[in-house]
Amino acid sequence: MRHKPRHETDAPGQDAFLDIVANLVGILIILVMIVGARAKDAMSERPDPPPATTEPVENDGIQTLQSTASGLEADIHKTQSKINLQEQEIAYRRIERDQLLTLLTATEKELSNAREDLDAAQQERLNVQQQVSAAERELAQVQQTLQAVAVETKAPIELKHLPTPMAKTVFGKEIHLRLKSGRLAHVAINELVKRMQADGRQQLWKLRNSSRVTEVIGPVEGFRMRYTLQRGERTVNTDLGPVVQQFAELAHFELIPTADQLGEALTDALRGDSHFSALLAAESTPQTTVTVWVYRDSFEDFRRLKEHLFARGLLTAARPLPDGELISGGPNGKRSSAQ
Repeated sequence: MRHKPRHETDAPGQDAFLDIVANLVGILIILVMIVGARAKDAMSERPDPPPATTEPVENDGIQTLQSTASGLEADIHKTQSKINLQEQEIAYRRIERDQLLTLLTATEKELSNAREDLDAAQQERLNVQQQVSAAERELAQVQQTLQAVAVETKAPIELKHLPTPMAKTVFGKEIHLRLKSGRLAHVAINELVKRMQADGRQQLWKLRNSSRVTEVIGPVEGFRMRYTLQRGERTVNTDLGPVVQQFAELAHFELIPTADQLGEALTDALRGDSHFSALLAAESTPQTTVTVWVYRDSFEDFRRLKEHLFARGLLTAARPLPDGELISGGPNGKRSSAQ
């Protein structure tokens, strides 16, 4: 067998190089396999992407919430606008109310000042005018009643005539009576006046701080007296010149009954054993005048009373009173006129 001759290139160094190359290739293959395995694991750990329909659903919900919020905001603005209008209206009405209250207060104050400015004479004149108006109304009612009676009846009317002397002013002793609802009551004015004079002296100190003072005394035989004192001024000429003096005077008084049904029924009073008969026997003289404060519902009874007093020789004075008016008087009042 023929052998090929060996050359120097077939030396052992070439085998070592091939071994190194093979080892490097193997390492590269191993590295590729490791990288590939890691890439596969990374792909498996990555979360799945959300479905394609999720994003549109979330977008639709956001749009719905935004629309609802916009509507609520618009409603809030509208409600706030209404509240602002209501507050403006309330403020305007409050201003109107305050103006009306101010005007009313000013008017009441002016009226009060005007009343206070009236002096005693003007007040008395006003009272007289009111009494005249009331008397005119009563006269009209009486005339209407007489006309109605004249139409309804044709029977002859008996007229009783009493001798009537000329009326004269009363200056002597006077007995006062009240005739109301057919009942006759004694009005003890003289006794009440005495008590008023005594009580008034004790009340003068009140006029230092006030121009008028009102007090009540009684009752006496069923009547109380409410009187008013007022402070007056007058100028007196002296050697040193004019001097202003202050004094107290009676402005007005009125009698307040403690009950509506006072006294005796007229039929009982005209009997000889009545309280009225005892009063006449004790108090009356031929010069005594009996003044009767008579209300409209007792005019016919007054005629009977006048006949009775005339038979006893007593003068009679009538003081008619409108319904609801109290017996009253004052320094500017008129004296009774007796017949």
